[in-house]
Amino acid sequence: MLDSSNFVLYNTSGGIIWQSFDHPTDTILQTQSLLTGKELLSSVSGTEYSRVRFHLKMQYDGNLVQYPENTTDTATYAYWASNTWVFGTSVDYEVKLDVDGHLYINQKFGCICLEGFVYVDQEKQYSSCQRNFSNRHGAVNYAIQELDNYYFEDVSYKVLQVFKEDCKQACLEDSNCEAALFGTTNGNFRMQRLPLRFAGKDPNDDSSNIFLVKVEVTSSSTDSGPIELKESKKHLPISLLVI
Repeated sequence: MLDSSNFVLYNTSGGIIWQSFDHPTDTILQTQSLLTGKELLSSVSGTEYSRVRFHLKMQYDGNLVQYPENTTDTATYAYWASNTWVFGTSVDYEVKLDVDGHLYINQKFGCICLEGFVYVDQEKQYSSCQRNFSNRHGAVNYAIQELDNYYFEDVSYKVLQVFKEDCKQACLEDSNCEAALFGTTNGNFRMQRLPLRFAGKDPNDDSSNIFLVKVEVTSSSTDSGPIELKESKKHLPISLLVI
């Protein structure tokens, strides 16, 4: 039993094989965390512990929500919520009662690299991504790929008023263009350099913007359908930062 009231079982090598802090019930103690998908249960009274009245759940969307027992975990039945939900599915969360007595909802950042990109450091997947240069042999071909429901900080270096197919070709011909936003309602084509910051994916996004990204392709990838190819100038390694 540690001074923190965490009951820990160790193996002969000193590794933890079980600890009570990983299995919260009705109480969270200082330095203990309520991880994503875990919940606290409240009893119906101070003397009746066999029945549950509410459960407080750390959801996968980052929202800490209290639900009455015997209801579905949906917004309709939410009794209370922290309203800390965010878009994306690549992030873990925890509720932690810190040593100062404050309750925090912490976000464990991570990122998912776009197609054609790899982590700069596999051990630090919250940092950034860069183009995958490992399989390059000779000239590099690029195509423009459309991605739905993505968003990022718009720092355009050039804005054109063109049709979508024309903007794809414009990006392929511009060695500075690594991604772009195309407005379907106004026809604005906004070219972007790397890094792309504060990027994420919102499955509920009904924005009129289409996210276009320049990806490397091989000759075999053309078998799946028509795509636009262009031999590109040499590109220096550039990072794609997803925060």
